[in-house]
Amino acid sequence: MSEKIYLWLWHLYPPHFREAYRDAALQLFRDRARHEKGFFPQLRLWLDLLTDLASSLPHEHLYRQPALTGVPAGQGSDGTPAFCVLGGQLPRFGALFYGGVLSLVLFGSISAAIDQGGNRRAPGSVLHQRPTDVYYCAHAIDEGLKCFRGD
Repeated sequence: MSEKIYLWLWHLYPPHFREAYRDAALQLFRDRARHEKGFFPQLRLWLDLLTDLASSLPHEHLYRQPALTGVPAGQGSDGTPAFCVLGGQLPRFGALFYGGVLSLVLFGSISAAIDQGGNRRAPGSVLHQRPTDVYYCAHAIDEGLKCFRGD
């Protein structure tokens, strides 16, 4: 009787999930039912099953496994490399959102690290320059490098 109820509950799952996992799940149910004799062990088995059903059923109905289409890599008809692509489905919003946030953080960190890379001085060195001091330097052929202060 328990096995019939369990198989009836399996009809609540989507067909692709039933085809992939039905036999293994049924074997696990039979093993647990055989080893758990008595009222309380059977009650615990059914509580476990109903908890699993309540948590996995919405996920399996909302989740779609993207199908790969195309030709496997390296198998192009004219000898050029070919790659598999996702068929007709758009990526999930969460994947796009977290990928965008991760990209912004990564590129922002790299940009900040590059920006800080040119402003390094030796430890203990002090920069003695007033912000208004501007020096112009020019290379004169007969006199060498000449610098003068411009105001």
